Amino acid sequence: ALPISRGVLETHQTSYRKEIKFENFARGITYWDTTRTPIFDNGKLKYMMLTTSESTEKALKTLRIESQNKLIEQQKEQLERQKDELEQKNRQLNSILENLSEGVMVTDKNGKYIMINSEAKKLIYQSNQLTDLGDSTKYTQYFDLEGISIPYEKLPGVRSLRGERVKNAKMFVKNPDREFYMENSSSPIYN
Repeated sequence: ALPISRGVLETHQTSYRKEIKFENFARGITYWDTTRTPIFDNGKLKYMMLTTSESTEKALKTLRIESQNKLIEQQKEQLERQKDELEQKNRQLNSILENLSEGVMVTDKNGKYIMINSEAKKLIYQSNQLTDLGDSTKYTQYFDLEGISIPYEKLPGVRSLRGERVKNAKMFVKNPDREFYMENSSSPIYN
């Protein structure tokens, strides 16, 4: 780009420059807007009209906004990377859970199912219709090894919702499709 005065002289056009930085003032860095308008008489420059106004406050505000926008973009990129990493770890965890030889069921704190792996689905009667812990008792009965019915509130999953850890509870399960023995462990997960 041509220096402002030379450009005005060559183009015969008004020149406007925004936020020109000056560092030599005692009060520090300042910014200025300037307009230079050449006035010609018979093709010769007669006057140069110069208008200058300080724009330090506006320039500093613009610089702050640009800096904040850059920071926001960096944070956005970092969040995207973290999201991608979490999604990858979630896929890995789901793959591990799906390939276990044990049945795994996860509920939220209200007993609503979040995840049931394929092995657990094989054990549960009409597993595709389950939404919460209580649903399994509609068609399935649970008994201890002495043949005594286990009430809903004493089932391992329900007990873990109350904060209990249940390890290796042996039970007999009876549903319309089949009957089998099962060992059940359940534990609360705190986040």
